[in-house]
Amino acid sequence: MQSINQQTGLRASILTFPWMFGRNIDLLFFFFPIVIGTMCFLMTQNSYVAASALWLFLAMDAFGAGPFHFGPTWFAYFDKKNLEYWKNNRSKQLIFFLAPPLLIIFTTWGYVVKATHPFVILVLTLWAVQHLVQQNVGILLLYHNQKSGEAIVNRQLEMRSQQWPAVLFTFVFIHRVYFHNSMEIGWLIFLALGTLVAFAPVVGYLNEMRKQIRDGSNLNVPAFGFWMISLLCMVPFAFLGKDFAEAWIIPVTLHWFQYIGLNYALVKSKYSINQPGARYLAQVPPLLLFFVTCSCFFLTAFLIFQTAATIYGAKSDISEFLTGFWLGLTSCHYFLDAFLWRFREPHARESILPHLMSYRKPAV
Repeated sequence: MQSINQQTGLRASILTFPWMFGRNIDLLFFFFPIVIGTMCFLMTQNSYVAASALWLFLAMDAFGAGPFHFGPTWFAYFDKKNLEYWKNNRSKQLIFFLAPPLLIIFTTWGYVVKATHPFVILVLTLWAVQHLVQQNVGILLLYHNQKSGEAIVNRQLEMRSQQWPAVLFTFVFIHRVYFHNSMEIGWLIFLALGTLVAFAPVVGYLNEMRKQIRDGSNLNVPAFGFWMISLLCMVPFAFLGKDFAEAWIIPVTLHWFQYIGLNYALVKSKYSINQPGARYLAQVPPLLLFFVTCSCFFLTAFLIFQTAATIYGAKSDISEFLTGFWLGLTSCHYFLDAFLWRFREPHARESILPHLMSYRKPAV
């Protein structure tokens, strides 16, 4: 699509659609989940759902989004090449073999002990926000194609345009839920200044895009659409839900679909029968192993949160311990993913990036 502005003689933007994994997959995993997340949130507001342990568990955790999407992190351990690389590198031994059990132990202990319980909750809350936002940042980078002539904003500005609004919306959530929308002047000034700071890079991003498009660059529609989703995905967290669990449903649903979509595409490409990666995985259909691994985490979560609460009571020492243990697994997911997807490291870049990029087709 292109036209000529008769007054300036400049070409109007050309809209291109370079989907990451194909139109249908991208729409399913990166755009349509907005609807699914909204439906999950609405379910939690229904009295019938609230009265059902199973339905409430599913809806509150975005239909198992949380536990199910831990599976891909541990699926990486089935890859023999990964294991060989980690075992032969001292720093990777600490990261992938020593750190996980320590995180589980200290998170469980910190959650159970009353004195450190609030600190553990605070750390995991902030870590969850950071984890979600950084995944958005990474996916948007994957959507870009430097050689296609599209408008691409400076990476630091692009990152800040996603990160700073998320920080602002997190403070709005804290102000709303924990300080009950306090009207104290200090809070109001802080949020007003925070809004200016948070949206300055957003304005800068849009201005830079406008300049590049005016100078002849193309507009990558899926990339720009995903940037909009990344910018706004924390709005429900800021303004909806009476606590963290409810407020987090819509953002975590988006996060879950993104992560499953990325890993589904990776497993399908990397371990297909005609790819070298196939020999590094057990002789089991890769996608079957992938989904079984994910399902095991979902079932484990349900057993922990429902069976334990039913048998011992939601506030019993056993239930508190099991919840702490689950949060330990959550912290492992956050920690390990930061290294599994660190593309500035050669092993991650070579073992993941080519397979994700293999789906890319010329812009149309």
